[in-house]
Amino acid sequence: MRILLSTSALLLLTLSAAPTSAAIIGFEGVAPPGGFVIPATPYIEEGYTFTANTDAPFNAIFAADAPDIQTNGTDILGWCATDCGFLQVITVTGPGDFSISSIDVGPLVVFQDGMEVNLTGQFSGGGSISATLPVEPEWVTHGLAGFVGLSSLEISALDPHSVGVPRDSAIDNLVLTQVPEPGSVMLLGVGLLIAVRRLGRGHSRSASPGE
Repeated sequence: MRILLSTSALLLLTLSAAPTSAAIIGFEGVAPPGGFVIPATPYIEEGYTFTANTDAPFNAIFAADAPDIQTNGTDILGWCATDCGFLQVITVTGPGDFSISSIDVGPLVVFQDGMEVNLTGQFSGGGSISATLPVEPEWVTHGLAGFVGLSSLEISALDPHSVGVPRDSAIDNLVLTQVPEPGSVMLLGVGLLIAVRRLGRGHSRSASPGE
């Protein structure tokens, strides 16, 4: 009896067995009941760090029951779009390369057509990927494809009609997954290959001559 394992099968087994760590960033337990924390950045949750391109108090974590805020029933992160005089960018970094598979987006205070949240992911190997998510009157979960192997994620909001009116956007429930480092995957693959070879030799020795 012989055990054969092709290179492609070993690679598939290695990748499927590679450890990953998924986290849902929900901004919970930070803001006091009925209130908010401003500025929210820098903010760290599950090893992921959120920073802004300004030290000004133009972003905040709002409690689920904050007055005059359109939350989704849980705590959220909201920020000034373009009516603060400049484009505010929230940057997310992790303990290593990571991916994002979905994000919740909604209006912070008042909805108006034309509001959008823009995502730009920077790949650790160079290059980038972008997506524009429309802000709807109600909160929406947006699935994302291709945002894998990122060294950072930039999040900004645009309201082309905003002139002194707080029509800002908010986000919640970012589903982030840490990508295993290539060295860890390689070591796992080598370990699997050694184990399979030993198993194959063991079966060969225990098999009878007639097999």
